Amino acid sequence: MRSVVTDWIDHSNGQAETAAFVLEEAAQGALDFLQICVSLPLTCLDGVRLEASQGAEISPSRAFALLFSAAVSGGAYSSSPFGARARLLAWRSAAGLTLCGREAEFEEVCERLMRARWVELRLDTPWFGQIAWDLALAAFLDGRRVTGLFATDED
Repeated sequence: MRSVVTDWIDHSNGQAETAAFVLEEAAQGALDFLQICVSLPLTCLDGVRLEASQGAEISPSRAFALLFSAAVSGGAYSSSPFGARARLLAWRSAAGLTLCGREAEFEEVCERLMRARWVELRLDTPWFGQIAWDLALAAFLDGRRVTGLFATDED
């Protein structure tokens, strides 16, 4: 799941958390998605201010674009892996976020990527720097399963 931010962590000041959860009840819509995401037991969400946070459902293509952008831009002090490698890293993160195994075929990852309901988050917590290198992305896979990639880097 964190392939796109590996350089942030290895060559800069980055940190990331990833998670997969099974919910007791299915999520219904954007407000539900935000409330579910901020209630996950993750360090990056400690002290989150729900009233100052935002979550929006986005298209699968936007979700992949966010992953690619995170990879291709590098972190605050890391260099970009550039096009082809950044696409590979985005693909690996997308496969992880959709709970595809390492050996999953291209078609399976594409199908799960397109079926998931993606949520882009802007979270007001002390963990996030609120600058260029913040990424908070969740995938709701079947209403009850949710995965997330939360990453930040700052200079």
